Amino acid sequence: MVWSFAFKGLAVLVLRFKDRSPREWKVPFNLDLGRNEIPIGLGAIAALLFSIAGINLITKQVATVSGVAFTLIFFSIFLASERATRRRLGEKPHVELDQFRLQAQDSISIETLRVRPGGTLCSVRDYNNLEHVRRAIEITHTGKKDLVVMTVHPLRGPDSGYRGLREQKLFADYEQLLFSRVVSLAEKAGKHVELMVVPSSRPILAIVHTAAQLYSAEIIIGASAVLKPQEQALRFGEAWERLAHKPRHQVQLRILDSGGVLHEFLLGAHPPKLTTRDINLIHDLWSHFKNDLPAASVRHRDVVSLAVRRLEEELATEQRAAILAAMERLKANERPEDLDTPG
Repeated sequence: MVWSFAFKGLAVLVLRFKDRSPREWKVPFNLDLGRNEIPIGLGAIAALLFSIAGINLITKQVATVSGVAFTLIFFSIFLASERATRRRLGEKPHVELDQFRLQAQDSISIETLRVRPGGTLCSVRDYNNLEHVRRAIEITHTGKKDLVVMTVHPLRGPDSGYRGLREQKLFADYEQLLFSRVVSLAEKAGKHVELMVVPSSRPILAIVHTAAQLYSAEIIIGASAVLKPQEQALRFGEAWERLAHKPRHQVQLRILDSGGVLHEFLLGAHPPKLTTRDINLIHDLWSHFKNDLPAASVRHRDVVSLAVRRLEEELATEQRAAILAAMERLKANERPEDLDTPG
């Protein structure tokens, strides 16, 4: 007990030098030396306590040894009991978590989340894989556009649904730890992020739907462990096309692979990626039109426009089967460098 008082007295003495803020009361006998103050009274008390503890240690060896042994034995018992309880209950070691205030919303919109259109949406699920979140925070100027970090809470089973889903189940310990680490990254960078949990049984569709509802300009995700970035982007493009109400603006999909390379794709309607062979063919057709129609100001874009319009018309005629067969042959002979951007 006397050692406890001695160390508390030492702690208070150190605190007088560490924290120089004004106090309502102080131990008397303080010597002012300009900006410094020597706490003579407090130092004397700490010295007296340590002297008593030292004398007690020297003169009462049996009591001191017994006290130390008693402390070590019970500390070992408590430590072993705590570890056994964790193993039995399957609990994880205590981790400091941030506290979040939940606001349940029936729908996703820029009004409910209070964000500006044209922002960045970053999807995350694994709290041990946050490199793409760090990159998203790094490249996003949060003063000009908002950064929303979302996670999809998986719904499983035949009766899964978001209606009646309690907030405690939606935002469990996993989501709390996940967002605590996201907030830690944002605070280190000095930036603000919006956090959101979306329950869904189809994560990719939930991500693109959220991006459409928030009018996001880009989506940033981490690379899949089983899919290549091109295959991953293709699935996002297919999910985007399944949306009932798609925004007319382009959305950029960025996928950060394990090597730190950021792969970029476009979702929705966007200019196609033409090969050299396609460009040469368009130029040859343009040359024919220019020679046969010298009075008309034909441009390369006109050639493409006429071709797609004629294709649209012929798909509605008896030529549809032949056109589909030609498309199959084209895809069968396609080379890797001819692949278009997914979406």
